[in-house]
Amino acid sequence: MNYPGLSLFIGLLLLPVFSWSQALIKGQVVEAESLKPLPWVHVYSKSSRIGTTSLSDGTFTLSVNSSIDTLFISLVGYQELRLSVQEFLRQKRHLIQLTEQSTTLKAVDIRKSKLVERRFGIRKRTPLIHFTDGMFQAADTFEIGQVIELGNQTSQVTALQLYVTEPRTDSASFRIHFYRMENNYPTTLLGQSRIFEATPIREGWLTFDLQSENIFIKGSFLATLEFMPQSGSAPSKPISYEIKLGGHSKSFYRKKATPTWRTPPHHYCLSITARVDPSQKQEEEVETAPAFSLPSKVVSDTFHLFVQLPPSYHQKTDQSYPVLYVLDANAYFDQVSDLSSSGSKKKRSESIVVGIGYKNAYLMDSLRVRDYTFPAAQPSDSLPISGGGERFYSFLTSELIPEIDRLYRTDAKNRTLMGHSFGGYFTLYALLKETASKPVFHHFLAASPSIWYSQGYLTKALQRYDPSINRSLFLTTGKAEGSTQEFTTLVTLLKNHPSLQVHSKIYNGLDHMGTVLPSFRDGLLLMRKKE
Repeated sequence: MNYPGLSLFIGLLLLPVFSWSQALIKGQVVEAESLKPLPWVHVYSKSSRIGTTSLSDGTFTLSVNSSIDTLFISLVGYQELRLSVQEFLRQKRHLIQLTEQSTTLKAVDIRKSKLVERRFGIRKRTPLIHFTDGMFQAADTFEIGQVIELGNQTSQVTALQLYVTEPRTDSASFRIHFYRMENNYPTTLLGQSRIFEATPIREGWLTFDLQSENIFIKGSFLATLEFMPQSGSAPSKPISYEIKLGGHSKSFYRKKATPTWRTPPHHYCLSITARVDPSQKQEEEVETAPAFSLPSKVVSDTFHLFVQLPPSYHQKTDQSYPVLYVLDANAYFDQVSDLSSSGSKKKRSESIVVGIGYKNAYLMDSLRVRDYTFPAAQPSDSLPISGGGERFYSFLTSELIPEIDRLYRTDAKNRTLMGHSFGGYFTLYALLKETASKPVFHHFLAASPSIWYSQGYLTKALQRYDPSINRSLFLTTGKAEGSTQEFTTLVTLLKNHPSLQVHSKIYNGLDHMGTVLPSFRDGLLLMRKKE
């Protein structure tokens, strides 16, 4: 996208231009009117997804290769600039002038009733359960946000809050944005961004006072907090902020200059305070409660089961339904059930969704390692409780599935198992356990499976997969997870089995946690095409 009104002042000395494979581009970004340096400006390529951010003095350095022909210079509140890489290479010094956008949010107050201050978003947390986001590093520049619903009356936003779980000795800089939501996706920026520099990082609610900013918004919008790079020495450690598992709220994130918004597998403990009409509803974000608990004699533990029935279940009383079994249900059930029920009436999934979760969500991480792995971990893996995959598989086949078939009208010839990470590992383990004479699952969705576990045990074991067993598998990983060699080796191995229908996908720009919801979404779409 190229906006008018931006100017570029090119410096003096020319650089020789020859055929090149890698080049270093340097420049400085300033405000057009005052020539004041602009920090935190994004300089990036949309085609290759590489980029950088300008420092406090407006300078930047970016290494580009021959596949990149265009760079974008972008800062919220300013008009975006599009420049040819060859134009950069012909010059030695670049002074880039950005022109401020004229659009602002105007103060509006047409109500006569007395306003009250209320918080919207995820404003409460469980005191005894803490989960901290591990998707970003200390030096990353990234943006996280929660969708806020303020209704049809214009309201003034007076503060933004994020819950920090640990203090940090050094301060940090942030930028606050508000984006319009269209078709459940963030689009245009609402007004100017707000910058907070040298902010102390203390445990508890980190509050940004916006009372003097005259921010007036209505309807559905995304409130975000951008974590900015620090000048000078690198930060001591990442800022630890709390996340929430479960629930139907909409959350988004994006890294550095990458323009694409992603959906995390969790929600951020982020909220806003607004002056609203007393009649404005303040809904509480709650996760789905389990439908029932099921003690297991095999595992010697009690599992929480979450169930969503398809819309037609109570009308079509003579119909049996496919069942979708979801691992790590404490974290993923609500989002998978939303994905399953989304779309038009014709494309909506008509499956019973069963989530397998734990009674104690605080211990979920260690319990899932206990249940989803086989064989037991090596001492070097630092996983003291592991290797219970055989017992957990027996729980599914001899205790859980018979109970679900008893309680609901299920199609015993159409079951799907899906999981991520160690859950993806167990999904592949369950595929390995299938027999031609007594099928248990018919479709498998393994998102970023931890195939490194136990020195690649599963990859070796799947070489013995019975070629007579006809099943379907959707297998994914993220390119940002590291080397994809093990993944591609496994995919090639599995595709050699003619009876196994294998679909695979490597997500560009996504790390291990970023693949969760895209994998589940694409896997469900793939299954719908087969229905």
